[in-house]
Amino acid sequence: MTITRFSSVEYSCPESKVNDDDMEAVPLIEPPVINPQCQKTKRNDIQLLRFLAIAAVLGFHLRPKSIPQGYLGVDIFFVISGYLMTVVTSSSQGVITIVTVSRFYERRLKRLCPVYLLTVFSTLIAGYFLLVQTDYTSLQKDSTWALVFGTNIQAMLKHDDYFQFESDYKFLLHTWSLSVEMQFYAVAPFILAMIARSNRPLLTNNILIGLSLAFQSIVPSSIWRFECVVSRIWQFLMGTTVFYLEKQSDAITKTMSTTKTISGALVLVTLLLAPELSHHVAYTVTVRVVTTLLTAIIMYYSTTVNEMIALKLITYVMTLIGDASYSIYLIHWPMILFAKYMDIFNSCGVYILVPFILTAALIQYFIFEKPLVTTTTVRVFVICGIFYLFATPFVFLPSHTGPQDTNNGSNVSLIKMDPMLANLKIAHDCHHDRLTELKHCPHAPELDAIVPNTTTANVNFCGFKVGKFTIFVTGNSYAQYQVNAVQKALEGQFKMIYFVARPACLAFDGMNEMSALFANCPEIIGLTDKILKTLKPDITVIIQRIDNNSHFVSGKVGNITTVKYLQNVFENYSKYTQKILVVEPNANVSYTVPTELAKALKYGRPIDNFTISLKDYKKRIDPSMNQVISAMKSCPKCEPIWIRQQLCDHEKCYLYDRKTKLGFYCDTSHMSTLGDDLIMPAYEAAFKKTLKELRTA
Repeated sequence: MTITRFSSVEYSCPESKVNDDDMEAVPLIEPPVINPQCQKTKRNDIQLLRFLAIAAVLGFHLRPKSIPQGYLGVDIFFVISGYLMTVVTSSSQGVITIVTVSRFYERRLKRLCPVYLLTVFSTLIAGYFLLVQTDYTSLQKDSTWALVFGTNIQAMLKHDDYFQFESDYKFLLHTWSLSVEMQFYAVAPFILAMIARSNRPLLTNNILIGLSLAFQSIVPSSIWRFECVVSRIWQFLMGTTVFYLEKQSDAITKTMSTTKTISGALVLVTLLLAPELSHHVAYTVTVRVVTTLLTAIIMYYSTTVNEMIALKLITYVMTLIGDASYSIYLIHWPMILFAKYMDIFNSCGVYILVPFILTAALIQYFIFEKPLVTTTTVRVFVICGIFYLFATPFVFLPSHTGPQDTNNGSNVSLIKMDPMLANLKIAHDCHHDRLTELKHCPHAPELDAIVPNTTTANVNFCGFKVGKFTIFVTGNSYAQYQVNAVQKALEGQFKMIYFVARPACLAFDGMNEMSALFANCPEIIGLTDKILKTLKPDITVIIQRIDNNSHFVSGKVGNITTVKYLQNVFENYSKYTQKILVVEPNANVSYTVPTELAKALKYGRPIDNFTISLKDYKKRIDPSMNQVISAMKSCPKCEPIWIRQQLCDHEKCYLYDRKTKLGFYCDTSHMSTLGDDLIMPAYEAAFKKTLKELRTA
């Protein structure tokens, strides 16, 4: 979400130009009038739009299921920013010099940085004292990106979906939009100058809008569509469109268009409050375009404060909130997350939390943000330098309340450790030591011949040698976290375990989705059949999550059912292997299990709610697993390995060991070493039966 840091004040100055500095004040601050003949009037429409936008953002972050399209507030802010940016640069008439550009950047940094850096620094300080080590480490990484205005770039590189904000503690998630705006500032003087110097500014502007919108519409990644600055330039330039249309408009016609303004505002409010009808790219782009157009229409046709003279109190409140919207935006998300983290959010509710957010934001606005308007640029930059200076150590310091070393050596018994620290170690090792072990898995010449140069991260092509039988283990990241359980369950009875794991991709060739092309496995999709034909393993073990695959959800692969497709897959695979074992996937949750356990233990909260009801477990797993089971009926060599009897009793499935209080998951879905030990009996029973069959065959 982005908050525009310009005043919505218009000036009418006879035979004089508006001073460029007059247009850059922080909201609510009425800059000094250089020309005494100038008359100031509030752009009440912009204040109203700011109010609507920040209200929508707050609603979305507080109650995402009730206001699922509140995120569109960001689109409103981008249009306002583009309009006022064009106003600021219009006095240069497209002339670009070192002086004008450096002055532009100086003013933008002066307005943007101090409050922004205060928020990042304050969040780091609070996190140092309140967060457990794993969460604080995550905050430190996020702060590093935020301090250089690269939060959106971080998300694009890590494939972090903004709309998964409920599943993790991303205290600086909201700074992505400030990063987008800062990146737009870097090119804005040149883009706006090119438009201004064009013989047909509107045409040039519209061409750029079309190019940016086309990029947003066709780029395959939803994260790039949402957070890439190129995907957002068209919305800034819609504000530029309003500016140039105003220059050509008839003032009398505009003042007669109150109905259009009110109608547009009502439609915009309805859109912000409406339920989300689809996640398809066509729908998301459409609502974004409609929101942007409505914002531009309201800004173009709206008139002055006199139209709302009968609503002075409401107008004042909206103006106040609109003017303080930058501080409100920066403060609200860390406050919401810290309230959730401390388990205050559920107990106090929205109606208490919102006044606290507004109070804190208004205090920051009047005490810190507002006085900076009259402060010299040098002093402001000194303040920014101090924030950077003091924030830097906290980017590297371990948490005050967490363990100073969560990786105490592989020989340390988790059970003997303090449960809070042990759970933090489980979470830490999940994406460090556990996957690091797989890097030492020996290369298998047979696999190297099929894929000689694997360059994609987290893809495993390797083999373990010990005993008599040949095993092929494959799947997605679930396989990476359970291959150790396979090794232990076989107890050295295998001649070779060939291991091929592909995060985010299925071993069922032809069932991978377009999203897999942007995951870690594009170079080896579709090779399962070729690998089996080359290796001819005695046993093939498939371990993978399947419930989130669209083919299993729809029950269709092309023109045939998923069951029929899998029957063909199993029939083909059976030509090259003696046995196919498909492991039942475990259910995932929306939070990092060991970290949340550690947090609950730290704050003395009960942990008996770290469970999934058996009914819910079946609801998540059975629809997809039943399709696999149905396909297996025509495959004599196929058998499932059921693990739920190890995870669940007759009522619920536990995510932690009730005796040691340690997590069976190391994150939201992958098994910890304790989880591997828990499901070991299911593997042992399946392998014992299978090996007996192979010996007597």
